[in-house]
Amino acid sequence: MNILKKILLFFIPIKFVLDKYNPIFLYHSLGRASNFNSNIDHVDLETLEKQLRYIQKYWKFVTIDEYIDTKDKKGLTSLTIDDGYKNVIDDAFKVFEKLEIPITIFINSSTFNGKIFWRDKIRYLIQNNMIKEFVKYSKLFKESDVNNFYFISKSTKFNSKQVEIELDEFILRKNIDLNTEHKLCFDNTKYLINHPLINYGNHSANHYFLSSLSKEEQYKDILECKNFFGKF
Repeated sequence: MNILKKILLFFIPIKFVLDKYNPIFLYHSLGRASNFNSNIDHVDLETLEKQLRYIQKYWKFVTIDEYIDTKDKKGLTSLTIDDGYKNVIDDAFKVFEKLEIPITIFINSSTFNGKIFWRDKIRYLIQNNMIKEFVKYSKLFKESDVNNFYFISKSTKFNSKQVEIELDEFILRKNIDLNTEHKLCFDNTKYLINHPLINYGNHSANHYFLSSLSKEEQYKDILECKNFFGKF
């Protein structure tokens, strides 16, 4: 491929995005990844910094509130991080400080009570080749769900609350000890640091797949997290 074609293939998509869109970027786990190997939800620090520096060439990072309140968003972007993984503060925050990028972390408040995030329970079963066994035990899933289980388990067909109940029953039945090293999300208020670059948001108490829940269950899960923030 000649140089001109390479330039055109690179420039045209960027120009199109710049002219048409003002994106919000979303991350999850960032930094060390002992329990996130090869997972789509994880980005290592070297890749993170490269991505952010590239984005800064075309957009200015602002807080999510400023982004929403600004009518003319041309040239602006914002960065959010879901689930409140500890490595965001322990590892990755130094990158955001270095590049002076404001972030909003949406937390699942139930993890502050020592609960393990239900998606991390699924990741554990996948990494330990236990999905087939779990599906055989399950009353919700069938054998054809095994191969794409990570994504299927978030389908609206399956009430997330009921999925977690089955997960907990299976883990107890197998006598699996998900100890401290598997508590990957914020579990201590020390992670709610007061810093001008950080804002925190409501990601519901358990971060169930909300459209799989009843309206009453949705309301309760969101309200529980709101009440958690009300303590501070």
